[in-house]
Amino acid sequence: MEPQKKTVDEELKDLFHAFKDKEAMDKPWDFRMWDIEQKYMFFEKNQLIAAPLYSTSSEQLMAVVPNNNLDIKKRPIFLGLTDKLLALTCQLSVNNEPQLVILEANIMDLYRTFAMIKTMED
Repeated sequence: MEPQKKTVDEELKDLFHAFKDKEAMDKPWDFRMWDIEQKYMFFEKNQLIAAPLYSTSSEQLMAVVPNNNLDIKKRPIFLGLTDKLLALTCQLSVNNEPQLVILEANIMDLYRTFAMIKTMED
């Protein structure tokens, strides 16, 4: 009998649980990412690309850590490249619309910085 696959919510619940001990986690978890049309998401030349699953593009895992500064019930995350040098962030555009922006950053640094800010606010 094959092991039952976890839902996205179950995977994220496990991620948030594992990262409760901020000192214990020194690297992000890696995931394959798809958009709502089942297109595989990856970075290419500093751009986020969504391509069909059968695409000839090379498979790329995305690094994920929790963002504990936001409502944990919504399971907010930091998302970046597995080499941890690029991260995705959502910022407001000049038209005041949310847009994804690629940021040169180590997502573990983002995680630790935001965790430290939250601790100082508590």
